[in-house]
Amino acid sequence: TELSLADNAISALDTGLFVGLNQLETLNLSRNALTSLTAHHQLAGLQSLKVLNLSSNQISAISFSSPSSSSSVVSVLPSLTELNLNGNRLSELGAGMFAGLSAAAGLRQLSLKNNQIERVDSAALAGLAQLTGLNLNGNRVGQLEPGTFGALAALQALNLAHNRLASV
Repeated sequence: TELSLADNAISALDTGLFVGLNQLETLNLSRNALTSLTAHHQLAGLQSLKVLNLSSNQISAISFSSPSSSSSVVSVLPSLTELNLNGNRLSELGAGMFAGLSAAAGLRQLSLKNNQIERVDSAALAGLAQLTGLNLNGNRVGQLEPGTFGALAALQALNLAHNRLASV
């Protein structure tokens, strides 16, 4: 099942908005006015969600981890395989940014094309061992720390085109 809320003027998602949509597999929130997202609140109840499209919003802050160390978004998005964050305002990928997804069924595609990412912490992608595709095209990455992609054992496609890299 699929729900598209694309091309609206949605600037915020209420906590628990999607509770009860247990069978939803695709959620398209692209081309809205979202500025931040805390998955464990705003995406609660989406146990079957496989594809999440948040492209072309104004997201500058996003969290896939729970403030409580005993629980994480794994209980919220256990089936997520594809995450699209293209065309937002993310400026860095911080350590643990995707930690709540690390034990999920297996995020396989992560697209962060055309953001404003200048820094990728070496631990930002830790735990995403099943990731096969990572798109960082069109950002502002100037350098990469050693081991940044070391935990991505299944990675088959990495796009770093159109960044500010002088050496790798």
